[in-house]
Amino acid sequence: MRNIIIIILFPLLSLSQERDTRFAFMATGVDPGNAIYGSKVNEPAYNGSYSIGFRDRGFQLQATYQVFTAINFKAVEVYAGKVFNYGRRFNYVALAGVSMIQRKVNWLNQELHPALNLQGKIEYHFNNTFFVFGLGEFCYRGDIQELVPSGRIGVAVKLFNR
Repeated sequence: MRNIIIIILFPLLSLSQERDTRFAFMATGVDPGNAIYGSKVNEPAYNGSYSIGFRDRGFQLQATYQVFTAINFKAVEVYAGKVFNYGRRFNYVALAGVSMIQRKVNWLNQELHPALNLQGKIEYHFNNTFFVFGLGEFCYRGDIQELVPSGRIGVAVKLFNR
């Protein structure tokens, strides 16, 4: 019986009272898969990201800096996208972007490679101050010419609300 009540009430959380719909934010995230298990090219290591962005109702712009020192990887990313269910506790965001990947070959030589990114993000807004998120991403990386999936979890702070 308790499970049935939870199943019925869960969708109502996303329809709860309207929150702020226009704000700037700063966010940080980490790739839990790389942090815990590593990958075929690295041992477990920190793969983090730092973002700033602006949202106005159903539209979002975002700039992200990603760093993964275990494999000498840095990226600067720019995204634009659509926000679904904006103004509610749960938001769903679809973003497309371009990025520039910097790979350090040696101490004198660094290479730059373009990349294309697609992200799907789920956010939970606690109040008018911060929210948490989880995202999945597909990135076509120019440095290895492959489509690479990844994911991140993180927290964001809203800088101003209107």
